[in-house]
Amino acid sequence: MKLVCDRGNTPMRPRIFIPIVCLLTTLQATAQDDEHLEADRPSESQSAQTVDRHAFQIELGLRREVADPETVDYFEPRTVLRYGLLEGFELRAEVQPLTERHRDGGRTETGLRPIELGFKAGLWKGKGLLPEAALYTQVGIPKFASEAFRPTYAEPRIRLLLENEINQQWRLNYNIGAEWSGEDTKPQWLYTLSPEVTLGKHWEAFAEVYGFVQGGALPEHSVDAGLSYFIGKKGKVDLSTGAGLTSAAPVNFVALGFSVKL
Repeated sequence: MKLVCDRGNTPMRPRIFIPIVCLLTTLQATAQDDEHLEADRPSESQSAQTVDRHAFQIELGLRREVADPETVDYFEPRTVLRYGLLEGFELRAEVQPLTERHRDGGRTETGLRPIELGFKAGLWKGKGLLPEAALYTQVGIPKFASEAFRPTYAEPRIRLLLENEINQQWRLNYNIGAEWSGEDTKPQWLYTLSPEVTLGKHWEAFAEVYGFVQGGALPEHSVDAGLSYFIGKKGKVDLSTGAGLTSAAPVNFVALGFSVKL
């Protein structure tokens, strides 16, 4: 699965980061005494947690990915919007601007991948060895995409999100599910496994293995790791990097992001 963001040799645009810096400074000054926000980035694993009722959360990510030796992809930025409609139920929208740069001949395509709409719903709370669970689904709508990145079919995805809290420092996130690329009707099965550790008051780290398997195609297995810094209780910045383990997977990527709860 080739998703991406950032601009190879081009500096990231200041107009994106100036308001981000101002917003995060405000968050640190106005933090409230509740839990740190739960974001669905930077790992491939989606959290089993939903946003609070009537809360609005924005998650932005810039990512540069070497999709294959001849192609570099950028999202600038990938944007996920989450709204807590009910306790344990959130509505979601995802927007993915994409620049695809081909090294052979220097051809570049820029546009918008299908806008995705969906939801996440909590299924049950975890206790002991029983993991907390949620159902996540989104669908990419071809009509809401640039012509260069418009697929033939809709792009649905569905996952069972599972999370075990081992102790106050450690937890384990893992997902299983399926996605469709929009170019055919064959499902692409996926798995993720990501231990996460809290490092003091502000830091969190993760490592992860994940993959995508489709009948008749080579499997895509990858590893990644990253670090997050919490700003107050409502903001988070993250940095992550990863690499492919099989020839069909992306070669490598690096990503920078931030999340804020309003």
